[in-house]
Amino acid sequence: MSRSIAEDALSFTRIDNQLTIRPASAFKASKSALADHELPFATFLCAKNLFLVQITKANWPKLHIDALTLFFWHLENHSIRNNSDIGDMVVLNYASHVCQDWHDRLKRDEGFNIGNINETLLHSINEELWDKVRSRTLNIVHTKSNYQPALSLINSISPFFHLLYLHHV
Repeated sequence: MSRSIAEDALSFTRIDNQLTIRPASAFKASKSALADHELPFATFLCAKNLFLVQITKANWPKLHIDALTLFFWHLENHSIRNNSDIGDMVVLNYASHVCQDWHDRLKRDEGFNIGNINETLLHSINEELWDKVRSRTLNIVHTKSNYQPALSLINSISPFFHLLYLHHV
């Protein structure tokens, strides 16, 4: 049976003033931890760099490190970031989804090359997020009085929605 590095990793913890060793998998993420898709893009890029350094120090297989390095490079330089008002959000959601799937599949010995970007999935996420933006914009417009123009309502809620509204009207 194959085991992942995460299953073999150990961590130190203090219990009643005694230092003990426990499997790293026994620890839960901080309640303040944010998913990749909830991070500002600049923070995601910094976290990505730290993550790559740490997995190298933890002696992850070179094949995995190289695939993740390529994955992050493709995401950071993907054209959707420049060609869509929500490109960074699309990339973050894609990264969150694909990384989780990659880790889950590695545990089942069904790994795939994460460095190859699934353009179909990326564009599907793009459309899904645009549908949410359009839906929220329509809900905002329909719930406000007919006497107040939709644009001023959208302006008052968020500059982001204002830009999206202007771009898609």
